[in-house]
Amino acid sequence: MPRSNPLFTVFALPIVVDVVGTVLGQPPEYWSSNYQVFREAVPIFPLLQLHPLLFIFVCLAVWLPFTYWLVWKLKEPLNLFATMCLLIGHGYNSVTWLRIDLYRAGLFAGQDQLNQALSLIPMTLYIFLLGWLATRGLRQYFSGKTS
Repeated sequence: MPRSNPLFTVFALPIVVDVVGTVLGQPPEYWSSNYQVFREAVPIFPLLQLHPLLFIFVCLAVWLPFTYWLVWKLKEPLNLFATMCLLIGHGYNSVTWLRIDLYRAGLFAGQDQLNQALSLIPMTLYIFLLGWLATRGLRQYFSGKTS
Protein backbone atom coordinates (compact mmCIF):
# COMPACT_ATOMS: atom_id res chain seq x y z
CA MET A 1 0.00 0.00 0.00
CA PRO A 2 2.58 2.72 0.92
CA ARG A 3 4.65 1.94 -2.19
CA SER A 4 1.87 3.22 -4.38
CA ASN A 5 1.40 6.22 -2.07
CA PRO A 6 4.69 7.07 -0.33
CA LEU A 7 3.20 10.25 1.13
CA PHE A 8 1.11 8.02 3.40
CA THR A 9 4.28 6.89 5.19
CA VAL A 10 4.92 10.53 6.12
CA PHE A 11 1.92 10.75 8.47
CA ALA A 12 0.59 7.22 9.15
CA LEU A 13 2.55 6.63 12.36
CA PRO A 14 1.57 9.95 13.99
CA ILE A 15 -2.08 9.22 13.27
CA VAL A 16 -1.87 5.77 14.89
CA VAL A 17 0.05 7.10 17.92
CA ASP A 18 -2.36 10.04 18.24
CA VAL A 19 -5.43 7.76 18.19
CA VAL A 20 -4.04 5.20 20.63
CA GLY A 21 -2.51 7.93 22.80
CA THR A 22 -5.88 9.67 22.96
CA VAL A 23 -7.45 6.61 24.54
CA LEU A 24 -4.54 5.79 26.85
CA GLY A 25 -4.28 9.42 27.94
CA GLN A 26 -7.82 9.69 29.22
CA PRO A 27 -8.10 10.61 32.90
CA PRO A 28 -8.85 7.93 35.51
CA GLU A 29 -12.42 9.25 35.71
CA TYR A 30 -12.93 8.20 32.09
CA TRP A 31 -12.49 4.55 32.97
CA SER A 32 -14.58 4.71 36.16
CA SER A 33 -17.43 6.81 34.69
CA ASN A 34 -18.45 4.36 31.96
CA TYR A 35 -16.51 6.56 29.47
CA GLN A 36 -18.47 9.74 30.20
CA VAL A 37 -15.66 11.94 31.58
CA PHE A 38 -13.14 12.36 28.79
CA ARG A 39 -10.53 14.75 27.51
CA GLU A 40 -10.73 15.16 23.75
CA ALA A 41 -11.79 17.88 21.33
CA VAL A 42 -12.01 15.94 18.07
CA PRO A 43 -15.52 16.12 16.53
CA ILE A 44 -15.99 12.35 16.83
CA PHE A 45 -15.63 12.50 20.62
CA PRO A 46 -19.03 10.78 21.10
CA LEU A 47 -17.32 7.57 20.01
CA LEU A 48 -15.10 7.87 23.08
CA GLN A 49 -18.27 7.96 25.18
CA LEU A 50 -19.54 4.75 23.62
CA HIS A 51 -16.35 2.70 23.94
CA PRO A 52 -12.61 3.39 23.57
CA LEU A 53 -12.15 0.48 21.17
CA LEU A 54 -14.89 1.86 18.94
CA PHE A 55 -13.05 5.18 18.83
CA ILE A 56 -9.80 3.43 17.87
CA PHE A 57 -11.52 1.21 15.32
CA VAL A 58 -13.33 4.07 13.56
CA CYS A 59 -10.25 6.25 13.52
CA LEU A 60 -8.05 3.52 12.08
CA ALA A 61 -10.66 1.95 9.79
CA VAL A 62 -12.11 5.22 8.44
CA TRP A 63 -9.73 8.14 9.05
CA LEU A 64 -6.50 6.34 8.14
CA PRO A 65 -7.80 5.00 4.78
CA PHE A 66 -9.43 8.38 4.05
CA THR A 67 -6.12 10.20 4.53
CA TYR A 68 -4.40 7.62 2.30
CA TRP A 69 -7.00 8.22 -0.40
CA LEU A 70 -6.92 12.01 0.07
CA VAL A 71 -3.18 12.48 -0.53
CA TRP A 72 -3.31 9.92 -3.34
CA LYS A 73 -6.13 11.72 -5.18
CA LEU A 74 -5.17 15.35 -4.60
CA LYS A 75 -2.97 16.96 -7.24
CA GLU A 76 0.33 18.57 -6.36
CA PRO A 77 0.83 20.83 -4.43
CA LEU A 78 -2.41 20.12 -2.52
CA ASN A 79 -1.32 16.53 -1.79
CA LEU A 80 1.91 17.82 -0.26
CA PHE A 81 0.03 20.47 1.70
CA ALA A 82 -2.37 17.83 3.09
CA THR A 83 0.56 15.54 3.90
CA MET A 84 2.35 18.26 5.88
CA CYS A 85 -0.85 19.26 7.69
CA LEU A 86 -1.49 15.64 8.70
CA LEU A 87 2.14 15.17 9.80
CA ILE A 88 2.27 18.36 11.83
CA GLY A 89 -1.22 18.11 13.32
CA HIS A 90 -1.10 14.47 14.31
CA GLY A 91 2.61 14.72 15.09
CA TYR A 92 1.99 17.49 17.62
CA ASN A 93 -1.00 15.70 19.13
CA SER A 94 0.81 12.37 19.31
CA VAL A 95 3.80 13.93 21.08
CA THR A 96 1.43 15.61 23.54
CA TRP A 97 -0.42 12.35 24.26
CA LEU A 98 2.88 10.45 24.51
CA ARG A 99 4.06 12.87 27.19
CA ILE A 100 0.75 12.62 29.07
CA ASP A 101 0.78 8.83 28.83
CA LEU A 102 4.34 8.59 30.14
CA TYR A 103 3.49 10.79 33.12
CA ARG A 104 0.34 8.78 33.83
CA ALA A 105 2.42 5.61 33.75
CA GLY A 106 4.67 7.15 36.41
CA LEU A 107 7.72 7.39 34.17
CA PHE A 108 9.77 10.53 34.69
CA ALA A 109 7.12 11.88 37.02
CA GLY A 110 9.51 13.77 39.27
CA GLN A 111 9.60 17.54 39.12
CA ASP A 112 13.35 17.87 39.61
CA GLN A 113 15.56 19.08 36.76
CA LEU A 114 16.94 15.61 35.96
CA ASN A 115 13.50 14.01 35.64
CA GLN A 116 12.27 16.87 33.48
CA ALA A 117 15.28 16.50 31.20
CA LEU A 118 14.92 12.71 31.02
CA SER A 119 11.23 13.02 30.20
CA LEU A 120 12.17 14.64 26.90
CA ILE A 121 14.14 11.62 25.69
CA PRO A 122 11.19 9.46 24.53
CA MET A 123 9.58 12.42 22.74
CA THR A 124 12.87 13.36 21.10
CA LEU A 125 13.43 9.80 19.88
CA TYR A 126 9.87 9.66 18.60
CA ILE A 127 10.32 12.97 16.74
CA PHE A 128 13.56 11.65 15.20
CA LEU A 129 11.65 8.56 14.04
CA LEU A 130 8.88 10.73 12.55
CA GLY A 131 11.47 12.88 10.79
CA TRP A 132 13.21 9.82 9.36
CA LEU A 133 9.93 8.31 8.12
CA ALA A 134 8.79 11.64 6.66
CA THR A 135 12.10 12.15 4.86
CA ARG A 136 12.01 8.61 3.52
CA GLY A 137 8.42 8.98 2.28
CA LEU A 138 9.06 12.37 0.67
CA ARG A 139 12.23 11.16 -1.03
CA GLN A 140 10.41 8.13 -2.37
CA TYR A 141 7.57 10.35 -3.59
CA PHE A 142 9.89 12.78 -5.40
CA SER A 143 12.11 10.05 -6.85
CA GLY A 144 9.00 8.41 -8.34
CA LYS A 145 8.07 11.67 -10.02
CA THR A 146 11.36 11.86 -11.94
CA SER A 147 11.26 8.26 -13.15
